[in-house]
Amino acid sequence: MSTAAFTAKPVPMWAVSVTVFLVALNLRPAITAIAPVATLIRADAHTDSATIGMLSAAPILVFGLLSAFVSRLGTRLGYQSVVAYALLVLAAGFGIRLLPGLIPMLWGMVVIGAGITGLNVLLPAYIKGHPPHRRGPLMGLYTVCLYLGPALTAAVTLPISRWLGSWQLGLFVWVIPVAIAAPAWLLLRRREGDTETAVAQRRTISLAAVSYQPLTWSIVTFFAIMSVLFFTIAGWLPNILVQAGHGSGSASFLLALAELTAIPCALGVSIAIHRTRNQVWATVLGPALLLAGTAAIALRPDGWTPVWMIVFGAGLGIAGGASFSLPLLRTRSAAEAALVAGLTQTVGYSLSAVGPVGAGALHDLTGSWGPVLAVLAVCIVIQGVAGAYAGRGVFIESPREEGAQVRVQQF
Repeated sequence: MSTAAFTAKPVPMWAVSVTVFLVALNLRPAITAIAPVATLIRADAHTDSATIGMLSAAPILVFGLLSAFVSRLGTRLGYQSVVAYALLVLAAGFGIRLLPGLIPMLWGMVVIGAGITGLNVLLPAYIKGHPPHRRGPLMGLYTVCLYLGPALTAAVTLPISRWLGSWQLGLFVWVIPVAIAAPAWLLLRRREGDTETAVAQRRTISLAAVSYQPLTWSIVTFFAIMSVLFFTIAGWLPNILVQAGHGSGSASFLLALAELTAIPCALGVSIAIHRTRNQVWATVLGPALLLAGTAAIALRPDGWTPVWMIVFGAGLGIAGGASFSLPLLRTRSAAEAALVAGLTQTVGYSLSAVGPVGAGALHDLTGSWGPVLAVLAVCIVIQGVAGAYAGRGVFIESPREEGAQVRVQQF
C-alpha cells in the first residue's frame, strides 16, 4: 500500500491530530469516572465493593467479547465509519446510565463498553494506515488520552457530583467530550472517505496465521497485564490510599498525579519507539517502574507517597504506550495491525474484566489491599518477561493465502 493511497483527499496533519485527540479522549472517562464516586454509589445503592467492581468490569468484558468482531467489521465497512457508529453507541450508553437504579447502570456500562470497543481497536488500525512519520505522534496522542481522560475524571468527577448534588449527573457530564468528538470525526471521515477498506480487503489474513506464533502471545500477555493493572488501579487506588490513611480528596489527587505523570511519558515513548527498530528498552523499563511503584504503595512509606505515585505513573505511561504500539510495530499493514489488535484486546480485556471484580472480592475476603497488591506485583514481573520478548525488532509473519493479492507498507 502506498502512503499516498491512504486518503481520498489529503488532510493536514494538524486536523487529523486534533480529531484523533478528541475521539481518543473518550476511551476511558466513562469507566474511570466510577471510582471517584464509588463511595457515593455504595451508600446510595446499599451495595458492596464487589458489586461496584462489576460496574467497572462490565465494559471491559465487552471489550474482550467484541474486539475480534470489531476488527472484522472495520475491515468490511471502513475504520472511519465504524468509529463514527461507536461514538453514537457510546453516547447512548451515557443516556441509559442516567436512569435510576443499578440495573440500568449496569446495562449502560455494557453499551458504553460496546462503543469504546470500536475506538480501542480501530483507532490504532486507522493510525497504522498513515505514513510512517505520522504514526508515532498520532499513537502518542492516542496513548496520552488513555491517561488524560482518567486524570480528569479523578480530579473533577467528585467535586462536580457534589456541586450538582447527584453522582448520576456527575457521571453524565462526561458525555460532553463525546458530543464534541462525533462531529469532528464525521467531518474528517467526509474528507478522507473509507478508502482503507478496499486496501485491507486486498490482503486475506486468517487469525490462525498469526495466533500460533510466540511473538503474538508475548504481545497479548504484555497488553493483558497492562490492562488488568490499569483498570484495577483506576477502580480501587483511591480506596487503597484511603485505607492507608489518606483522605478521600487526597486519594483522588494522588490518582490524578499518577495519571498526569503518565501523560508526557506515554507521549514521549509512543513517538520514540516508532523511531527505533528494537523497543526492549521501553517494554522492560515500564514494568520495572510499575513494580517499584506497586511495592512502595504496599509498604506505605510515610511522606513519600507522592514520589511513588510519580514513579508508578511513569511506568503506566511507558508500559501503556508500548502495549498499544506493539501491534503496529510488529505488523506490516493496517489489516494485520487490526487483526493483531483485535486478538490482543479480545484476550487482554477478557482477562482484565477479572481485575476490578477480583480485587474487590479479595479485599472483602481479607479486609486488606495487601494481597491485591501482591498479586499485581507478580503479574508485573510476568509482563516484564513478555516485554523483553515482544520488544525485539522482528515482525509477526502472516503467510499469504493462495490467490491473495498482497501489498504491504514497508517501514
